[in-house]
Amino acid sequence: MTDASRPIARALAAPRRGVASFLSGLSYPFKGARLVYVEHRDLVRYWIVPILVTLLALVASVAGVWVYEGALTSSLWETPVGDEWDADVARFAHSLFEGLVVIVLVVAAVAATLLVSGIVSAPFNARLAEILDERVTGRAAPPFAAGRALRDVGRAIVIEATFFAVNAALLVVSLVVPAISPVTGVFGLVFGALYFGIAYVETPQASRDRGLRDRFRLVREHPMAILGFGAGVGVFLCVPLVNLLFMPAAVAGGVLFHAALEADSDRDQSSSR
Repeated sequence: MTDASRPIARALAAPRRGVASFLSGLSYPFKGARLVYVEHRDLVRYWIVPILVTLLALVASVAGVWVYEGALTSSLWETPVGDEWDADVARFAHSLFEGLVVIVLVVAAVAATLLVSGIVSAPFNARLAEILDERVTGRAAPPFAAGRALRDVGRAIVIEATFFAVNAALLVVSLVVPAISPVTGVFGLVFGALYFGIAYVETPQASRDRGLRDRFRLVREHPMAILGFGAGVGVFLCVPLVNLLFMPAAVAGGVLFHAALEADSDRDQSSSR
């Protein structure tokens, strides 16, 4: 290959490498499911609590929609009465409005479930990740400490609040300026994938005393792989009931994914010497 053709070959190979990295990252949540549910079933004491928390949050939020939807709809718009044709039209419009209210409340219920389960489950997920990290990489897991558990909860609150604040801002913008909703939609999907990709490698990063700059470096060095991993996690965690069993798999997948990224970085550093 001539010197002139090498840049062209690299440019042509870049999309293929990007797709391969994305698909590789996408596979890690499924590898995590095998790790936590098949190979290390003794760790059930750590992941059963987040599942129960998520289940309770989901039941409570759906029950809230069931109980309060009618009262909320009536407070916003009383059911039209009368036998005239315009009353029939108004009742039909009211039914559509009630359906819209139900959809909004269900979306809010799912969001509340993710928020509550993500915060309450943080110390359990962090401990599960620490023990799996030790078994996968040989890096000794630190002993349990209440202070570190509180820091896990605090970190989870910041991460979750940032995620929901950005998505709320995108929703408001898309409602105020509907013409740019396709752009905000795509940005929201990319941001969501990055969020899940970073959030589920957070424990291995924190246990190595990595700072915010290291998180950005990870994204800069492996953007497509993190997008793939985050997309795989996000798809399953945003589906009610499925997310009950998938959260521990996402935690385990994050440990495996982080170990693979570290091994890849070590190889790059060795080859550059």
